[in-house]
Amino acid sequence: MPSPILIAVVLSYFLGSIPFSYLIAKKVKNIDVRKMGEGNVGARNVWHTVGKKYGIFAGVLDVGKGLAAWGVGRSMGLDIPGIWFCGLGVVLGHSFPFFLKGRGGKGVASAFGFLLGMQPLVIFMSSALLLLIYVPFKYFHLALAVSM
Repeated sequence: MPSPILIAVVLSYFLGSIPFSYLIAKKVKNIDVRKMGEGNVGARNVWHTVGKKYGIFAGVLDVGKGLAAWGVGRSMGLDIPGIWFCGLGVVLGHSFPFFLKGRGGKGVASAFGFLLGMQPLVIFMSSALLLLIYVPFKYFHLALAVSM
């Protein structure tokens, strides 16, 4: 019988592998988001290629994957290091998804969701900092880099 940590990490990987951005772009505009915009399977690319509301929806679902991976680790009674491996699993799943032959997104939203479960106060403070930088300057990558 496989160990609980192995089961939890594999489950987290498969959760991360669900390509919500790809599925949304395919359903809404019948496009392969990997061939559009910046070419990755992420919420930000959906935002730019399909539309803002769909990008937000994809982002929420990707954050949910990360939070779900945290929940998998917690519900299986793993210790803190074991739960961190679930976070690694979900981010690797998003970045190298089984369902898209290893061509995924960057894993930022999935990591955010996982960290939201692990350290909610830190994530809320980081999000506030991101908004404080992004709103006046409209430079997302700078805001993200500083807030992380």
